[in-house]
Amino acid sequence: MPITSPRVSTRDYHRRMSAQVPPFAVHMEKILDAVAEHVHRTPDRLAVVAEDGSLTYAELHRRSHQLASALVAAGIEPQQPVGLDATRGTGFVVGLLGILRAGGAYLPMEPD
Repeated sequence: MPITSPRVSTRDYHRRMSAQVPPFAVHMEKILDAVAEHVHRTPDRLAVVAEDGSLTYAELHRRSHQLASALVAAGIEPQQPVGLDATRGTGFVVGLLGILRAGGAYLPMEPD
């Protein structure tokens, strides 16, 4: 089922993150900036290759952006922990970036 929620703007992301910026948030922002740079320069290159499939940078950006928008619409607060299935695959990377983009903190969870 596609997620159809409001988009998270870069301005909203930075506003949410600047409310309380712990030291690790600076590193997370650098990760998001690096991915955004790849999306801009090489959108059709592979970003993720896993047993369950692969994603280009453009696909990774689109899917993580959809997740971030849904989390913001659901009321996620800055640095709020969000559980994430720790199973390796494309969904993990999308989930991780989406949570970070929404300003949350990911909490890896075992699939059991």
